[in-house]
Amino acid sequence: MRPIRIQRKRKSNAQMMIAWGGFLTLLFRWMMRPYIDQEKTIIQEAVLEVRRTQASVNYARRQQIESRIGIQDEQLRRLQLQNALLERQLKLLGGTADDFAPPSNY
Repeated sequence: MRPIRIQRKRKSNAQMMIAWGGFLTLLFRWMMRPYIDQEKTIIQEAVLEVRRTQASVNYARRQQIESRIGIQDEQLRRLQLQNALLERQLKLLGGTADDFAPPSNY
């Protein structure tokens, strides 16, 4: 009685190339891990720096807008005071604000 040979199906050349490619890719990634980690750290630091810069720019813009609004509020307050003074003077003179309104067809 002869021993039974179990024949393994040989992988095709393409399958072997794919298998070796996967193995070599994993090996390369494993070997390059420290350098990749360094690059990730550098990129993360750059992203943080950009975010900090953007935050400071946003803060400066907000401060600028708030100061403009503050100036406009101050101007509005002055105009309201002037208007109140003019209305008071007009009342003392016996007139009304309608006397100085533009004509209705204006």
